Amino acid sequence: MAQQVFEELLVRDVVGWTSLVSGYIQHGLSEMAIKCFDQMHYQGLSLNAVTYACILQAFGSTGSIEKRKKVYVEMIKEGLLGGTGLLDNALVDIYAKCGALVKAQEVFDVLLVF
Repeated sequence: MAQQVFEELLVRDVVGWTSLVSGYIQHGLSEMAIKCFDQMHYQGLSLNAVTYACILQAFGSTGSIEKRKKVYVEMIKEGLLGGTGLLDNALVDIYAKCGALVKAQEVFDVLLVF
């Protein structure tokens, strides 16, 4: 139903997209969440910290290493790391959950510098 309501929206902004992504994640549909995230990129939407935090959760379920790396670079370029801690913690957590403990430690060490 959420997808249907979303499709009927006249304006699909980052808040609507992020809500849809979050709903998919909450219902165990991480692949659908990632597809929405890809569509957001394709449409050129400016993403925010909440969007990135949501998509990191989806990556934790799918183990999508390449996309995770790409998102990490995007977050750095957008200046979203080293701020509130929301994304910082989510990023370290996702790497750890995926079994990439060395990478989790590396990211943690980099974030200490911020």
